[in-house]
Amino acid sequence: MRNKLVAAALAIAGSTFGLHQFYLGRKGKGILYACFFWSGIPTVVGLIDAAMLMGLSDDEFERKYNTPALRAGLQVQDDNPYGRAQQQADFLLRLHEMRKNGIITEEQYEVARQNTLGMMGGVSKEDNAEGMQETSYPPPTQGTRY
Repeated sequence: MRNKLVAAALAIAGSTFGLHQFYLGRKGKGILYACFFWSGIPTVVGLIDAAMLMGLSDDEFERKYNTPALRAGLQVQDDNPYGRAQQQADFLLRLHEMRKNGIITEEQYEVARQNTLGMMGGVSKEDNAEGMQETSYPPPTQGTRY
């Protein structure tokens, strides 16, 4: 899990080379910063990035940088399968809450849910079309741990 204070500290200390961009998973921007380190522009932009990062609430930072399945379907990078499953289960709970509160549509919910269940080893609807038995998961409820 990425940390807001670490990201801001990297933006201040390592902005010339784009270290905070690499930390936040924005490799393209990080490479761009590193290519133009000699100009001083990445340093100025990095300090602005640090201020913007510190201005984000913890919830905004979490939503923007620590929600892998909604952002391009990225898998959680964790060598511990139980830790990964727990993170994905927690994500499903947050996803359900976002749908319930009207933050995301039913379609967005279902796409993100299917992506997450696919990462957990469930059978998707596409797989089911090939004759496999679909794994049924109940909608997550508050306090449910998988």
